[in-house]
Amino acid sequence: MLQRPMGTEIVEESPKNPTVQKLKKPNLAEISKRLKNILTRIKRPKIVTVIILFMTIVLFSIALNVLSKKNAGEVVAPPVFNTNSPSPEASQDPSTENIAQRVKIYNEKLNNLKNFNQDLPKPIVDLAISFKE
Repeated sequence: MLQRPMGTEIVEESPKNPTVQKLKKPNLAEISKRLKNILTRIKRPKIVTVIILFMTIVLFSIALNVLSKKNAGEVVAPPVFNTNSPSPEASQDPSTENIAQRVKIYNEKLNNLKNFNQDLPKPIVDLAISFKE
């Protein structure tokens, strides 16, 4: 340790530990240069591929976590779809109602007939089928 007389001013401050330096924030360019140097030193392409895939997975997971935390407080309402379903109070078309009424009357007449199957003529089927012209 240096001893100085009492009345003198200290112009320079002596570093207590000269090996400790200020930590700088690494730039993206520096990181990419370091990674490129590391990857070019490796001779096996399989190891390089595995390292690149691992780094990609890590980056994607970090990006997805950042995106999920960015909108965590928002409440998203489900989308409303416009449907064209008929309401119970909606009136039908008069022509459709007329046809439905006529079908209903016809079905009632068929059900009221006795043995209406026997009165119908039997179908005629031509069994002489030939595939030659």
